[in-house]
Amino acid sequence: MKYYVTAKNNQLSSQIFSLYVDVKKNVSFDLSIASSNSFISRVNVGIDMNGVNSDICIKSISIVNDEGMTDFHSRITHNYPQCVSSQLHKNLVEKNGHGIFSGKIQVHGTAFNSEACQLCKSLLLSKKSKVDIMPILEINNDNVKCTHGSTIADLDKNQIFYLQSRGISLETSYKMLVNSFIRDVIDSFPDFSKKILL
Repeated sequence: MKYYVTAKNNQLSSQIFSLYVDVKKNVSFDLSIASSNSFISRVNVGIDMNGVNSDICIKSISIVNDEGMTDFHSRITHNYPQCVSSQLHKNLVEKNGHGIFSGKIQVHGTAFNSEACQLCKSLLLSKKSKVDIMPILEINNDNVKCTHGSTIADLDKNQIFYLQSRGISLETSYKMLVNSFIRDVIDSFPDFSKKILL
């Protein structure tokens, strides 16, 4: 099953979105979420893996402009054996924007042979942009494979220089690098949603 959420708002709006998913035996669930341009945006995702051999994949992006703030919270709980979860979240933060990611993975003692991977990547487009990243692993079983990580960066001046040395303008170089950063998440959406997001 695939589920898509897109929210592109004006900069005066605020939004709160919550989703709870109960994943049963042998079920595969893909979730793609994109949020952009709100003054304040809060996304809450809770997923319980309640069956053997269940599989989930979450790809999400928060695009923050001006004075905006996005707050993305997720919880993935492995309750049964042989479940696999993967999560990729990206923050694209401009000007005075503020991005927050808090992701929790729980693996209970009954969930042996589970695999969980969580990664948050943030790209700051201004010296005043900021992010707070809080990855959390709560593992109560030794027979699992779990990883988490986060990266925070700004645009690479060497990459911009390389593109400009090939005759590409500064503005186009900037757009190319930003698009390459968000591409793997945006590509998880159907074509009609991509037109809304880009």
